Amino acid sequence: MFRLIAVAFATMLLACAPRAASAQDAAIGEPDLSPGEVAAAKAACASQTPGRPASGSIKRYVETFVAAHTEYDPKTCKPHGAGEWLPIDKQPCDLGAGCGMMSTGVLQNRPLASGACAGRTYNFASLCYTWILHSNLYLRDRIAAMYVPPQISPVTETFELKVKLVKPTSEASEFTRWFEDGLGLWQQKLAAAADKDLKWSGTSVKETSPRPEKKTNDTCWCAGSTILPFYEISGGEWTVDEDTGEWGPDGVGWNTDAIDYYREKRRAPCGTRFRQQMQFMVVDTHPDWENYGKMNVLGGSFDNRTMTSLRAGLSKTREYKVVAKKARLACSKIRFPDLPPAGPGAMAVIDDPRPVAAAAMEIERVSGRAISYEDAPFRDRRAMASMVEAAEGDAFLAPRGDVLTTPMPSSPDQAAAALRAAVVRYEAGRPVAAFDVIEDGMIRVAPRAAVDASGAMRPHARARPKDQPEGEAPHGHGAARRSARGGGGGRGTTGAYRHGSDRPAVAPESRFRRGRRTGARGAGAARRGLRPQDGVEAALRSRLRRLCAEPDRGGLTASRRQFRV
Repeated sequence: MFRLIAVAFATMLLACAPRAASAQDAAIGEPDLSPGEVAAAKAACASQTPGRPASGSIKRYVETFVAAHTEYDPKTCKPHGAGEWLPIDKQPCDLGAGCGMMSTGVLQNRPLASGACAGRTYNFASLCYTWILHSNLYLRDRIAAMYVPPQISPVTETFELKVKLVKPTSEASEFTRWFEDGLGLWQQKLAAAADKDLKWSGTSVKETSPRPEKKTNDTCWCAGSTILPFYEISGGEWTVDEDTGEWGPDGVGWNTDAIDYYREKRRAPCGTRFRQQMQFMVVDTHPDWENYGKMNVLGGSFDNRTMTSLRAGLSKTREYKVVAKKARLACSKIRFPDLPPAGPGAMAVIDDPRPVAAAAMEIERVSGRAISYEDAPFRDRRAMASMVEAAEGDAFLAPRGDVLTTPMPSSPDQAAAALRAAVVRYEAGRPVAAFDVIEDGMIRVAPRAAVDASGAMRPHARARPKDQPEGEAPHGHGAARRSARGGGGGRGTTGAYRHGSDRPAVAPESRFRRGRRTGARGAGAARRGLRPQDGVEAALRSRLRRLCAEPDRGGLTASRRQFRV
């Protein structure tokens, strides 16, 4: 028995020991697989003509050539044999299932690529790989295999393989039901032309505006309405179902409270339409949002009998609270009551060409704290609109503005925190500038970045007058010192700018459009109107005169109160 064990042990040692052949007697070579060569021999694996993957990427679900070796005598060019590949490590990348599978074959009668015997034909042991995972959660796979030649020692090689992301190319919308508040609910299903069996693991979608929208999209809204203008998307985000590719619901249309309100104001029939561009991302492998599919048109309308929800060329109409049909009134024929401004601790809804500036003024009024605001340059033409009715060309431009909902401070020491909250809320939307809130004896709001003419956010150097020492609060061009004292309900100054210039352009009083802010009513926010603008120059003169007449606050000195318009 001892003799049998000894023989077996010796046999194992012999099997595991390195091959006796030296490097001078044998060599490993690769076939010549130049891209322009037309293969006349048998394919490397079962289904495909051999060829190395382009740029390291391989096609999904197709058996792809990875590598091939043979052993030969470099002195005589005599073949020793193709050898074989032994897959040793699949590196599972999908919770143990693996991204793909390896296969082997023999590449017959192919020329040697290099060396002393280049051009001689040999048989080669080939290694192939097929990506089988229908998902975007993994885009790379690492495989390892051992090449075992006939005589010399085996060689272990690793290969990094990757596939391209499968992007959604379209989505189908289907109406599901009406929500209790009146919105139409739509369900969507993603489709990918490159892979109909794709699992949408880790995929999310969101809606964006392809370009700035106009408040005139909403044909129901009037200046003075207690309902916000409904003219653009709200910015929803959804998780896509892994198995079905469905996401939703996307609520589109008018809620019943708005319909009742506008019917009472005799604005029906009316409605709104705006654009929606969908984007997608995949956690880890594609974290950046990217557009997919066509741009959609969303909206809704109503009359005295029905209401309609519209999404991506489809619509659904139902009957709702039939009322007597009345002639539609123009906005100028409707009286809207003025509402009190927001008080301490209340939510203020601000509708202004410069939302941060208007929020700073409201917070200053409520808290009694002095706040300085420095304006950012507006260079993106798409973010501008004419301030002058029937203006020719770009003579008078102002920011299009936005609606900002932000809380008012409950006490004076909360003014800076409330201002920071307003800035965060503004920058979470579609900002044309980014601001810092600075406390250095007084509270200052200054831009740190602004959108350039191409629409990209760029760092901004803050303005400082020539006679202002380093470190002092900036006043002058682009900065308006706003005072709570004597301000009462006050009004904001809405500057007009010539396109391509930072200098204010003054227009006659009667041709300026009304600027508006909003206040709060009960638990919800409501709007109030402001008096007509007196013109940019007159407003600045009045505000600076009042500022210069005030006693010093926040460490200001008389020499720093010299202003010129």
